[in-house]
Amino acid sequence: MSIFPRFPRRRRFLAAALLALLFLGKESLAAAPVACHCFRDRTFDPDRPAKADPYILATSQNSLFAAVFGIPKKAVVQAKMKGVSGDDLWIAHYASSALRLQPGSLMASRERAASWKEAFESREGALTALGTRFLGLLEDGGGSADLSAAAAGEVVAMHLGIPWSELDAMLAGRAAAAEIVTASLLSRWSGKPAAAILRDVKSGRTTWGSLMHELGIQPEGLEKKVRALAAPRPD
Repeated sequence: MSIFPRFPRRRRFLAAALLALLFLGKESLAAAPVACHCFRDRTFDPDRPAKADPYILATSQNSLFAAVFGIPKKAVVQAKMKGVSGDDLWIAHYASSALRLQPGSLMASRERAASWKEAFESREGALTALGTRFLGLLEDGGGSADLSAAAAGEVVAMHLGIPWSELDAMLAGRAAAAEIVTASLLSRWSGKPAAAILRDVKSGRTTWGSLMHELGIQPEGLEKKVRALAAPRPD
């Protein structure tokens, strides 16, 4: 069974090949090209303050993911373009880092299983290093979106120092991984609580673009600023 069932055979092959490269490490991916620019709106427009929000969410998430796990951002982007689930990338890379495993091994286990819970049940050894929140969701049969959000929460707690009181509030509100990451980054840059930032955006009181603009941050410069905050997890 393939983890790329919705794509024709040629595209499934490309996606599988790219995923294999992604799990080999950053040295193998240094020259991986990204041929498609999926977001046309990448700058803040005061007349349309939410215009660049999809780009801001994607770039914030991909930049932090790449910085923390030591992968070129363009490789993460291209993997998603080829059909690799962003949620599964979060789960596999977070769990493999916590358990000292290879992400490709976890993804292979998931391919053979009906769910992430079953994929982890097939592995030997204690899973306590995954953390109580992630492990609780896993044991309850949580879906990929919830597990990836919990993984993102663990990452921003460790690398950005966001308190769990804020993260738990966002997780309880079913925030997506990209929202947790972006709110956490803005919290670090503004000093405001991450959960309050997310509530303001979700309620329509502001936008991600407006908040970045108020801080003098251009969406195109996000990756550099994110990398200044986060570093790969030490061995």
